[in-house]
Amino acid sequence: MPHTTTIVATVVGLLMGIAMAQPNECDATDVWIFSGQSNMQKIGGEAQRAVGEVVESHGREHQSIYVAAPGKPIEAWLDAEHKDYRLWQSLQMQIAEAKAAGHRFQGFVWYQGESNVGSGAGKYQGQLTELVARVRKETGQPQLPVIVVQLAAATSYDGKDWAVATIREAQRRFARDDDNAAVVAAIDAEIGDYTVHLGNEGAKVVASRVAAAADRLAYSNADARWGPQFQRAYFADKQRRAVIVEFSGVAGELKLGDGWLSGFGASVKTKLPKVLSELDNTESLGELRD
Repeated sequence: MPHTTTIVATVVGLLMGIAMAQPNECDATDVWIFSGQSNMQKIGGEAQRAVGEVVESHGREHQSIYVAAPGKPIEAWLDAEHKDYRLWQSLQMQIAEAKAAGHRFQGFVWYQGESNVGSGAGKYQGQLTELVARVRKETGQPQLPVIVVQLAAATSYDGKDWAVATIREAQRRFARDDDNAAVVAAIDAEIGDYTVHLGNEGAKVVASRVAAAADRLAYSNADARWGPQFQRAYFADKQRRAVIVEFSGVAGELKLGDGWLSGFGASVKTKLPKVLSELDNTESLGELRD
């Protein structure tokens, strides 16, 4: 049975150093990078285990680089002046160590976005694109597979339902525009606190989808499926009293949890802010006004 090595990075790990796999393990070691905020912490252990099983099924050894912290915006990975820029520095250091050891990088899993729900949400697709470009540059692999987990079922944080939708749409569009990326849906996964965070069962569902996406993108398993994929949305009739949303990749049926309309929110009081209106193709989204 292949040996599995996991590297867990924290702020302490950044300061004290991270254990490395021995050089004689290099020939068959695949490195997967996991990063994000609190929901990445929630799925982190399960996702690493599930992806590790995929790696081992292909006769490879598995090593994880893992950096996650609650309540952090994407700027903590991008802006050198940000107070939490050590998160990016930790990723950068561990990537350099794995690279020096001769390991090969197989993928980057990103689960973050809740802390960018606000007036700057319209910038998120560009920020995510920049982060992925930086990770690929650090690893030296311009085609490195990337798996992005969409924000989960909460439709509003402090009334900012438009901003949640903006981040979720930015994540979908990033994967749509990148040939080596996949978006993993979490809209039907159990929420543990009725606001932002996944519950235990929801975390298992999302982790299993991450593993399936890893199997497809990195190991060319054409049979791998990773849950519902948004296809299109449109008004049901001219009166615009209902919206039909279509998904592919649904096993059985897409169930709503505890009465929540998972992943979608609209209100007659909602007015789209400028940042959402500036997104491409807003006409095809059925832009709401008053």
